[in-house]
Amino acid sequence: MERAIADVTSTEIKRQIAGVAALKALLEKGTVDATAEAGEIASALLPALKKSNSKLVQSALQCLQLTVAQVSGDGSLPRMFVDSVMRALVLKMGDAKAGVRQAAVDVALAIMGAGGNPASAFERLDRAAAHKNWRCKEQWLVVLARGIDAFGASALPIDPHIKAVLACLEDAHPPVRDAALDTLEAMHRQAGDQLERELERHSLRAQHQKLLEERFASSSSGSAPSGAAAAGGDGDAGGSGGAAAGAGGGGGGAGPASRHRAPPPVAVNGGRDERDRPGSASDATGYGFDGEAGGGAGGGGGGRRVQSARGPGPRGDRGGADTSGGAR
Repeated sequence: MERAIADVTSTEIKRQIAGVAALKALLEKGTVDATAEAGEIASALLPALKKSNSKLVQSALQCLQLTVAQVSGDGSLPRMFVDSVMRALVLKMGDAKAGVRQAAVDVALAIMGAGGNPASAFERLDRAAAHKNWRCKEQWLVVLARGIDAFGASALPIDPHIKAVLACLEDAHPPVRDAALDTLEAMHRQAGDQLERELERHSLRAQHQKLLEERFASSSSGSAPSGAAAAGGDGDAGGSGGAAAGAGGGGGGAGPASRHRAPPPVAVNGGRDERDRPGSASDATGYGFDGEAGGGAGGGGGGRRVQSARGPGPRGDRGGADTSGGAR
């Protein structure tokens, strides 16, 4: 392993690629004591994640996932490993390459499943929820939705994240808005009526309220979930992937787009919010399920799932084209 590590840390890109490939082969064969060497492996691979070569970055992420898989069978992950790797994943979740984004999501889910405390590990991704790069927000939602399905609401509590997910419903980029709807649907599969009562405390737009009622009703009737938005293709609008995939289980590529699309953000004229909803007070304080339910978004929509009209996004938004210029 020493030679592979030396190549990984080389300044020559060809040696780095060869070193990561050699390290990956050793991990796959099980000839490396990943439990004892986890820190050294992470220290060698994390700098490689900053490189612009997508092949190198994706292979490095796969090595980290293999390391997590081996360590999880022997004991808990070192805290420094979790901290450093999860924070590094935030930028990779906003990568322009779909394969890199998916690999970053898989590593995050693997760490959440291996450490015995999914909620604590997920907290390391918090800054992705409001990142300038919209892909970071989209993939943060993907991790949350898949994590809720994989670990349940008892291991990954829902209420601390409701405010951030609802904020993503008003994002300028359609893939982020759609991923937010997918995440709320995953939350509803776990919390059911409790989530509906909690959402009544927030001033949801009428369009969002209707979409969520349709999704919740369809999910409750046993229809297959639409799934959290997956990484999507390069420069794409972000498709929907398998929300129910297991933790770190190679969560699949982009699938068909969600049939219930989130509407574009509302226009604000003269400081007045022109959203199409009944007048209501601002969000109630608190995001747990123990407060009194306010008026607004209740009611279970029934009937078949109908595709809603999705109007054009804000100026500069072309169906999710990446205008962010990459992660910062």
